[in-house]
Amino acid sequence: MLSDYNPDTVAVEAGPPIASILANPDRGSVPLEVAFTAEMSGGFPPYSYAWDLNNDGIVDDTRPSFVQLYQTGGSYGVDLSVTDARGFTATASQTIEALVAPQVVASASPSEGTAPLDVAFSAVASDADGSIALYEWDFNGDGIVDQRSPSTASGAFRYETAGLYEARLIVTDNDGNASSDLVVISVGVAPELTASVSPLTGDAPLLVTFSASAEDPDGVVVRYDWDFEGDGIIDFTDPSTGDTTHTYDVGGVYPATINVYDDTGLFATRTFVVSVAGPPQALPRAYPTRGEAPLTVTFFSDGTDIDGSPEYYDWDFNGDGSRDIRLIASMNTAYTYTAPGTYDAALTVVDNDGLTGTATVQIEVLPAPGDGTTPTAEALARPSNGGTPLMTSLLGEGDDPDGTIVEYAWDFQADGTYDFVEPVSGSTAVGLSIDVGSYAAPVFLDMDGDGDRDLVIGNSNGQLLVYENRADSGSDAPVWAA
Repeated sequence: MLSDYNPDTVAVEAGPPIASILANPDRGSVPLEVAFTAEMSGGFPPYSYAWDLNNDGIVDDTRPSFVQLYQTGGSYGVDLSVTDARGFTATASQTIEALVAPQVVASASPSEGTAPLDVAFSAVASDADGSIALYEWDFNGDGIVDQRSPSTASGAFRYETAGLYEARLIVTDNDGNASSDLVVISVGVAPELTASVSPLTGDAPLLVTFSASAEDPDGVVVRYDWDFEGDGIIDFTDPSTGDTTHTYDVGGVYPATINVYDDTGLFATRTFVVSVAGPPQALPRAYPTRGEAPLTVTFFSDGTDIDGSPEYYDWDFNGDGSRDIRLIASMNTAYTYTAPGTYDAALTVVDNDGLTGTATVQIEVLPAPGDGTTPTAEALARPSNGGTPLMTSLLGEGDDPDGTIVEYAWDFQADGTYDFVEPVSGSTAVGLSIDVGSYAAPVFLDMDGDGDRDLVIGNSNGQLLVYENRADSGSDAPVWAA
């Protein structure tokens, strides 16, 4: 019978680390992006990585995986060294082939003429990291190879029909990389174009008249296209006329181009340069744009002029319409604001044509703390006149630009004595009684707009007394405060 089973404990020591490189792809045309990954087994993690991507002995990366861009053709030796937690090291190597595509320049003679047109083709081709293995010609641009040769770029083709053809040569090198070039062959006679533009110069907005007519000796004119701004966008197209107008609202120099097409795709073209004078654009900047007085602001003088160049930069710092300084170049200047307020500082740019452009930047100057700025008061009486005894509602408002209002005081008889004083905060509620001998009737009205009724009463010597109801909302008992 088996008893007291005591198995032995066996310690197995991990082997040294083993490293390998996964590179995808390891061969291709430049620019070549290669994704590198270090594949590990054995050893004692964690691992530290050192990549040398061009075999120059310098560590280029320390991540376990990353992407490297090869922009120059060549053969690159990649070395990886991995160290585990106990200091054991493993290495691996890989070769990356960054290939350069061949270069080719194609030519044709003649490149235009009437049908039937016999054309001879040739080309100059080279490959920096190998040799040209194949030449393929598509003479009429239909995507089908008409001539294929492993050794020569020369070829010939007869064009029987009038039209515009793109003859393309594709060259392939010994690495399988390919490049191409094309030659445009014009078979037939292009339209004969007559065109005019008037005026060619003027101030914006400039209304320009465009005229164009054409004849085709061997066909029919089918379309007139005008590009007014030279931006490659057709602004006017018509099957029968090239006459139109266009208004240039912005100054600039515009290459206006007319293209006239015939029924075989052949075309004639002509370009006119239209120069439109326009005002420059002012681009004012300032720093800081807000602060306490005295505030020194740095102004940056910038501007553009599409049809010329800015010559003067005029600053009006306080927005009063008067020029404070003129600069003859785009430069910085400074101005100190001493009085609080909001200022629209204006920059006017004058260009070489004498035209101007103006823009503003707003500067806010704040009062300095405790600078003694006097508060403003506004008083209102309703009614302000009438027979005796006169009962009136007195309303008062105040504003302090560099602080807050803390107290309101009324002098009802203008005798220099304040009859009613009310702190804005911290008022104390007091109880009052009216003397039986006073010849006055109390008036209750909402003077402070808080929804309850306040008290106004005239005493025996003609003074008006005002009491504010400070009772809580919904309370039946008033609480009077002087």
